[in-house]
Amino acid sequence: MKRVTWRRALVTGASAGIGKAMVQELARHGTELVLVARNADRLERIAGSLEVPAEVLPADLCDRTQLDAVARRCAAADDPIDLLVNNAGIWSFGALIGPSGDVAEKMVALNVAAVVGRSPPPPGQIVAHPRGGLRKK
Repeated sequence: MKRVTWRRALVTGASAGIGKAMVQELARHGTELVLVARNADRLERIAGSLEVPAEVLPADLCDRTQLDAVARRCAAADDPIDLLVNNAGIWSFGALIGPSGDVAEKMVALNVAAVVGRSPPPPGQIVAHPRGGLRKK
């Protein structure tokens, strides 16, 4: 099977865990990166540790305005993204509704709405891009 290489990938949840591991692996293969997560300081440290160009785009994907900014970055024709690693997500083992806010609402906003409803870029853009594509398992 032919190995696919990517020119530039956007990774959400890039500041820790699986997202950070994906960033490191993609960089190891020479992929330029756009790093998205809430913690700008962590993103800057990660970007500085990579041997590939890395753009830092701090964003809370539960916030509609910030999610729209990430979508616009994905759609930028002059600096295209050809791989989206939509990794950001949250989970709670405690009360879903309580004094700290509605955790269930935040989980749905990030884990469902940001991925399904407004996940950048639209499928038509991925298919239209010469290196992009939608794949099924």
